[in-house]
Amino acid sequence: MKKFLLFSLFCVSLVFARPLVVVSIPTQEYFVEKIAGDSLEILVMVSPSANHETYEPKPSQMSKLSNSTIYFAIGLPFEDVWLKRFVASSPNMKIVRTDTNITKLDMMESDEHSGHKHGVKDPHIWLDPLLIKQQALTIALSLSETFPQNREFYMENLEKFNSELNKLHDELFEKLSKSENRDFLVFHPSLGYFANRFNLNQIAIEIEGKEPKAAELVELLKLAKEKNIKILFSEPQISSKSANLIAKEISAKIYIFDPLKKDVIKNLTDFTNTLLEGK
Repeated sequence: MKKFLLFSLFCVSLVFARPLVVVSIPTQEYFVEKIAGDSLEILVMVSPSANHETYEPKPSQMSKLSNSTIYFAIGLPFEDVWLKRFVASSPNMKIVRTDTNITKLDMMESDEHSGHKHGVKDPHIWLDPLLIKQQALTIALSLSETFPQNREFYMENLEKFNSELNKLHDELFEKLSKSENRDFLVFHPSLGYFANRFNLNQIAIEIEGKEPKAAELVELLKLAKEKNIKILFSEPQISSKSANLIAKEISAKIYIFDPLKKDVIKNLTDFTNTLLEGK
């Protein structure tokens, strides 16, 4: 009798086991949850505390990949190397690129400090409300194709998510349009798409992943003083002496902005409020 009950529980667990999908960063987990609710198990490769630019997967993550249905790639540099290995170890896993049909900015395109374009494409497409809508559509269509029985559910949730993102865009646009100062200072240039969307100017300390040289630092301090910038955004994944030095030199406060936070709506709202309060 006991063996029969254990077998029955095992069978029930198989029937109700949720399909596994994989995403690169926590923000994508938020996107998938908005579309699929709790109908899927989601494996996030890059933890919130990790740096997505230096990430390498753990053996436990590689093991779970073999059971996954879809990998939602977003165009991060580590994917260029690791996606091939993921597919080799999980041949039944479908790769869906959520950055498809999104025109990417050069990494420093909206940065006045750099003075020129560097050719490295900015991967931070999850920090622009309207670009999120494009990614959400790709996710919804892919899930509908893979699990057609849930298509209506996914598309209804997509419509709700789009409404939230439209509302976010409109609220942020209204707030930021009232600000005369269009410049803000960051250590790592992760907010290029946000700046581009809302007609702001991101000034970055870091150039192509490197801290500025002495001459560049002097020019940056001069520019920050000319712009009367009193707030500097750093990231929890990055430790920088330059950020502290510059903040001290221009009497600016340092605030932490985490580009990998899961709830992107709250994250961008909080960033905007902090930006406006600090000006």
